[in-house]
Amino acid sequence: MIRAALSNCFVLTTLMSCSGAPHQAPPAPSRSSVAALDESALAMASKEEVSRLRARADAGDSDAQYQLGLRHFVGMGVAKDYTEAVTWFRKSAEQGNAWAQYYLGRHYLNGWGVKTDHSEAVSWLRRSAEQDNAWAQYYLGRCYDIGQGVAKDHAEAVKWFRKGAAQGDPRSQRSLGICYGNGEGVPKDLTEAIKWFRLAAERGDAEAQHKLGLSYYSGRGVPRDPEQAVKWFRKSAEQDFPAAQTALGICYFSGDGVTKDEEESLSWIRKGAAQEDAEGQYQLGMRYYHGHSVAQDNSTSMMWLLKAAEQEYPDAQYVIGACYAQGKGVTRSDTVALGWFRKAAVQGHAMGQMAVGVRYAQGTGVVQDDAEAVKWFRKSAEQGYADAQTALGECYAVGFGVAKDQAEAARWFREAAAQGQPQATEALRKMGRR
Repeated sequence: MIRAALSNCFVLTTLMSCSGAPHQAPPAPSRSSVAALDESALAMASKEEVSRLRARADAGDSDAQYQLGLRHFVGMGVAKDYTEAVTWFRKSAEQGNAWAQYYLGRHYLNGWGVKTDHSEAVSWLRRSAEQDNAWAQYYLGRCYDIGQGVAKDHAEAVKWFRKGAAQGDPRSQRSLGICYGNGEGVPKDLTEAIKWFRLAAERGDAEAQHKLGLSYYSGRGVPRDPEQAVKWFRKSAEQDFPAAQTALGICYFSGDGVTKDEEESLSWIRKGAAQEDAEGQYQLGMRYYHGHSVAQDNSTSMMWLLKAAEQEYPDAQYVIGACYAQGKGVTRSDTVALGWFRKAAVQGHAMGQMAVGVRYAQGTGVVQDDAEAVKWFRKSAEQGYADAQTALGECYAVGFGVAKDQAEAARWFREAAAQGQPQATEALRKMGRR
């Protein structure tokens, strides 16, 4: 029993490292992690012990079948072989072993040693979850959350996340916090979201630490506290969570919650960008664009901006559009510029929407179209973008793309003037309105 417990502890510790990336095969155990086990655990991993384990498994021992599956899964005492792992997990799972059911579900979920089958994955995860396996409860909740192998059902996802969270599983706690933060499956409750983020963060969940940092940074659900934000960003960043590395870099650049340090900022942003964080790629591109802590370099700037834009990061798409409109680092092209502005605009980027509206109004890179210009000005204006509110007011004032309406023009000018937009303030003065 002690040997089995030690062995389980080893395998679970090994797999915890991939909890943040549920659809990637876990790494093989390192030599150092093996060395950390005591002699009984090492003996368990030996080929001789595996041979004895196989004899028990062949005789129908469910725990031995599960243990043998684990060894094939991580390559302890045997060659790593997902197909063989599935064989033994299945034998054990069919006898009701909750952990074997969990691992069999994960194999179907990810296509490890079997053809990917999300419905089959859900079936096995459910059997394990119903035996109170917290890891299975998390993954079953996740399947309901994203509609993988089952119809999307946020309330059902919350049910399983809550079960896992009650057992202290940090991934379930973090996921439950996200549900409360977004109002998915439960009434929106930022205080409750923070509670679950904090529980998960204190258990070392890097994504929860990042989310708790964001909450302190924005003052969402807690009083704004940049120093607390930096504290949690750092904890997450030091675990190599890319979005937190970028966030920490932004804090160092602005001096928000930490002493301003552009070199340190650049170092963290590079780390985030190198791990494919879209915001990190955008931020690094802008460092090269402006020459902050690096030599100004339009070519390198465009390389990083394109990486972010390819991940549908709208700020990067907008800046690329501006580069093509100005011919900065690229051959000037109104048509290409419009294409990038449109990509940002359809994602709700207010400045991108404004830019598309301007091009339709002017007929730049596209056939001139008053009504289409007004449509995009309105989308941007309704998000509170003052320049677009001013443009929309001007359209109403002169009847450009809409029926002339001085009252509506004044309404939009007031919205913009309240934000300090000088043209709107002047337009109201000329209209004799305030």
